[in-house]
Amino acid sequence: MTLVVDNTFLSPALVRPLEYGAHMVVHSATKYLSGHGQVLGGVVAGSSELIEPVRSRLARNGGTMTPFAAWTLLSGVKTLSLRTAQHCANALRLASVLHDHPAVARVNYPGLPDDPGHAILRDLAGDRYGGMLSFALVDGVSRHRAFFDALRIPALAVSLGDCGSLVWPYHGTDVIRLSVGIEDPVDLEADLRGALDAALAAI
Repeated sequence: MTLVVDNTFLSPALVRPLEYGAHMVVHSATKYLSGHGQVLGGVVAGSSELIEPVRSRLARNGGTMTPFAAWTLLSGVKTLSLRTAQHCANALRLASVLHDHPAVARVNYPGLPDDPGHAILRDLAGDRYGGMLSFALVDGVSRHRAFFDALRIPALAVSLGDCGSLVWPYHGTDVIRLSVGIEDPVDLEADLRGALDAALAAI
């Protein structure tokens, strides 16, 4: 059996699955590795034996990255560790705000002590838990419009891992995904609190 891990959400700055026995690791390099929303790319890492069939298929299908895209990606990787530290710090701060706000029904973030994945990720990554979180508002989608209308900093976008915060509602559910960026934490917190207050006041 071959274990393949998608490590896009955490990146090598937090966890390196090959060191824990995974056979292959994949990343959407468009996300945290690039970090600036400027390039499309992907990474597959593993032994030469496992990588060769992937490389061969990409060569036949024309999946070759342009030199400029590769340069842009490598430029982003140079700041990965610095960006990751800020993503993590900001996400933990916002998750705590969400956890304690009366407009929020639940929060999913492994940095919170009561999250089911907290101990596992703490053992793997120390005290850094990534920049991705999700949550649901009390009364669900009925408060979404007020919340999104009040937000000023996060852009409404389905992508993630950008240096700017991105927010996206999963249609058909009450879940809102927040990819926390590296903006000033005070500004981010104030913006989120204002949007949550607006959601609470709606209806």
